[in-house]
Amino acid sequence: MNTLEIKDVSKFFPFGRGRRIEVLADVSLTLPAAGTLTISGSSGSGKTTLLNVIGGLAQPTSGGVWWNGKSIYADSRAGLTQWRRQTVGLVFQSYQLMPELSVLENVLLPAAFRRHDASRSAAELLEQVGLKNRIQHRPTELSGGEQQRVAIARALINNPALILADEPTGNLDPANSEVVLRLLLDLVRKQHKTLVLVTHDDSIAQRMDLRYRLIGGKLSRDL
Repeated sequence: MNTLEIKDVSKFFPFGRGRRIEVLADVSLTLPAAGTLTISGSSGSGKTTLLNVIGGLAQPTSGGVWWNGKSIYADSRAGLTQWRRQTVGLVFQSYQLMPELSVLENVLLPAAFRRHDASRSAAELLEQVGLKNRIQHRPTELSGGEQQRVAIARALINNPALILADEPTGNLDPANSEVVLRLLLDLVRKQHKTLVLVTHDDSIAQRMDLRYRLIGGKLSRDL
């Protein structure tokens, strides 16, 4: 069973002459298999930095991240990249779709390194998110909610065990936010995936299994 552990993670960034900013301070948490966890906090509190550390995108200054008992940062750079491709699906606030590609081509991007054609899987995912008839459209022809549904399908194309979502409804109106959030939670729970979601919205946080809050770089459990 997949288990995510973050142990004593601190992250500093250089600032000026010999100075540094501490963004994360001795952050620790454990998320069991197929659980959902939210990290909330104000803008600039370090939420995105922590998400990047968890996803193997930003090495911590100290501490580490363990997936199924193995330290992801103890591996080589190539090994870390391979782990991230196989294990992590990313959903961003700003969708980050390629405007020159079709919806189907955008979903297929993370599968570019697979040895077999993933087109059928991509089409099936787009049907699951309600975009079966939009696969040849360009992102600019879709609404914001539809673009985020494409981004969710893209995050799932490699069947990752861990989904990281950074303010996935932050650019959407309330109605589309509800549709996208319900869809994301439904998919990760049906497919028994682990979800870590960053948000500033307490109403979204309340719908997760575990809730944490970042204040001044320190993580505390919300009950």
